[in-house]
Amino acid sequence: MPVKSSFLRCATVRLGTLGLAWLCLAGPGRAEISLATAAGEDRWSRQVEAQWLPRTRAALQSVDLLARSQYGVDLGDRLKLGLAAAPKAGLPEGLTLLLVEAGLGEAELRQRALIRPVRLAMQALVDHLSLGQTKKLPPWLPAGLAEMVAWQTLAEQGLPPLQTALPALSRPAIADPLRAEQLLQAQQRARLNLQLSQAAVEALQSRLGADFHPRMRAYLQAAGQDGFDANGQFAAAFGISPNDLLQQVEAKPVASPVKAVPALRPVTLVDTSNDKPEVRKAWTAFMAAAKPRALAFSADGSWGLGEASRRSIDLALAGCRSMGGNQCRLIALEDEIVLRPDRAHVAVQMGGYVNDEFAQQVERDWLGLVRQASAEFDRLVNDVLKVRLTRDTQIYLGAGVDDYAQILYKDMDLSESRAELQGELSGGLSNSRGQIALKFTPKQNRAAAYELAVKTTLHELTHELQKQLDNNHAGFRPPVWIREGTADLIAHLLAPQVRFDDVEAQALRNWRERILGWWRSGNKTGLKPDDLVGLTGQGWLMMMKDKRGNYQMAGLMSMYLQAITGPAFLPAWVEYHRLAGQKHRSARASFELAFGLSEADFLADFKQWLALQ
Repeated sequence: MPVKSSFLRCATVRLGTLGLAWLCLAGPGRAEISLATAAGEDRWSRQVEAQWLPRTRAALQSVDLLARSQYGVDLGDRLKLGLAAAPKAGLPEGLTLLLVEAGLGEAELRQRALIRPVRLAMQALVDHLSLGQTKKLPPWLPAGLAEMVAWQTLAEQGLPPLQTALPALSRPAIADPLRAEQLLQAQQRARLNLQLSQAAVEALQSRLGADFHPRMRAYLQAAGQDGFDANGQFAAAFGISPNDLLQQVEAKPVASPVKAVPALRPVTLVDTSNDKPEVRKAWTAFMAAAKPRALAFSADGSWGLGEASRRSIDLALAGCRSMGGNQCRLIALEDEIVLRPDRAHVAVQMGGYVNDEFAQQVERDWLGLVRQASAEFDRLVNDVLKVRLTRDTQIYLGAGVDDYAQILYKDMDLSESRAELQGELSGGLSNSRGQIALKFTPKQNRAAAYELAVKTTLHELTHELQKQLDNNHAGFRPPVWIREGTADLIAHLLAPQVRFDDVEAQALRNWRERILGWWRSGNKTGLKPDDLVGLTGQGWLMMMKDKRGNYQMAGLMSMYLQAITGPAFLPAWVEYHRLAGQKHRSARASFELAFGLSEADFLADFKQWLALQ
C-alpha cells in the first residue's frame, strides 16, 4: 500500500479572535510538520483520504500558526503523525498514529482526526517551553490548555454541530464486572476533570483577552527555571490564584455537550381546563414531579405517577392499578406525550410460566428498564429514521430458558421443537407479528443483563419495524445478514440516545469494538463474508448453534455499509426495506438503488477493508 507524506505549507488561517494570518510553514532552516497517510483501495480508505486528511491538515496548520506566532515554538521536528483508515494500513514505524476507523460515530471521528492531533501539538509545546517540567505546573493546566485550543481549532472548521459533541462512554469489555464498573467510573471522572480543566483555561482567556497567550508563554517558560513557584507566579501572571480560579469555575455548571431533544408533543401543550378534577390533579402532579417522571391513565379515570426514578414507568403503572384501574397505559414520559391515538403502543410484561426467586429478581430489576427502552423506541426511530411503528407490540420477559421457551411455544406459536432450540440459542426473538420475547438467565452478569434490557429490546423492535416497512417481505426477503446485522447496528445507534437517569444503562458495552475484537482475535471458526450470502434462516440458526460468529460478521458488514454510505445510510436503509415490500422487486436491483452500489461490489470492497483489520 503506497504511503504518502504530506507537509504543511502556506495557508491563510483564522486564529479565533486574532484575525487572519498568512502562514508559510515550510521554509529554510525550519523542519516541516509531516502527516503521513497510507492510501488503501477500499472505499473507506478513499473517504478518509478525501474528507478527513484535508481537515487534519487544516487543524495542524492552525495550531502550528498559534505555536509560532504566540509561543515562538517550531513544532515541525516535535510532531510526526500518521493518519490511517485501518490498523494494517502500512504506515512507517515511529509515527504517532491517528486511526480513523470505519464504524465510528461523527463525534469520535472528530476526536481522532481533529481534536487529538491538536492536543498532541499543544502537549509538545507545553513540554518544550517548560523544559520538560510539566509536573511543576498546576495539574489541570497542560490538559486544559490543550483541550481549549483543540476545540477552538475544531470550531474554525465550520463543521455542522452535533447533538452530542462527545462520544458516548463505553463499558470495558472485561470479565470482571466490578473492575469494569471501576474503569467506567474512572472514565467518567477523567472526562469531568478534563471539562473543568478546559473551563478554567477558557475563563483565563476570557479575563485576559489578547494578553492570554503571551502571559501563558511566560508562565510556561518560568516553569523550566529554578525556584519556580507555581501558585505565586500563576497569580502574578494571571491576576488570580489557581485555587480561586478553580472555585469560580466549579461554582458554574459545566455546559452539557448534549443538546436537548425536541419533544414530539410537549406536555406543556396539554389543555386540561375542560377535564374532570381528578385528571387536572394528575397533570398538575406530573408537571411538578421530579425527573425521570411518567404518568399513566386508565379509561376509568384511574391514574398513577412515577417520579425521581429510572423505574418511573413501573411506578406510574403500579399507582394506576392500585387505584383500581384496568388496562393502565403510559400517557406521558419526561416532557412528552407518548401515547396518542395515532401511535402504536408497546406493552411489556413478565412471561409468567416460571415464578421462582429469579423471576422475581427479573421483574424487580429489569422489567422497568425494558419498559423504559421500549417506550422511547418510537421517539428515537422518528428522530433518527423519520419513521414510526404503526402496530402495537407485546414484549414478554422470560426468567430463564424454560420460561423463555414456553413464551415462544405458547404465546408466539413456534413449534415445540423450534421453541426449544431457540430457547437454548437466542437471547431475544421477534416473530414479526407484534410479539417479542427476551431471555434473562441467572448466568448473566449485570452488564450483560443491561445489554439485553436496552440493546436487545431495541434490536427486536427494529425487526418489527423492518417487517412493517417491507410489508412482511411482500416483494422479496432481505438477506439475513442485512436483517440481523442492521438490527444490531440500529440498536447500537439508538442506545446512547435512550434517556436514562442511570449510569449503567448509559454506558453500555461498545458493540463496534466487540465485533471488531472478534475478527482481530483470529476468527477462530474461519467464517467468511461469502458464507452469509444466500444463507437461509435455518442456516443462520445452525451457525448460531455452532457458534460460528455470524452475528459478528453480519455486524461488521452492516457497520461497513453504514460507514461508506455516510449520512445517506439511514434513509437508504428505510428505502431498501420499503422496496422489499413492493411486488416484483428484485433484491439485487433494490440494494443498488437504495445504497448506490451493487451487493457484489459491496462484498468485494468489504473484503478488501476486512483484510486491513
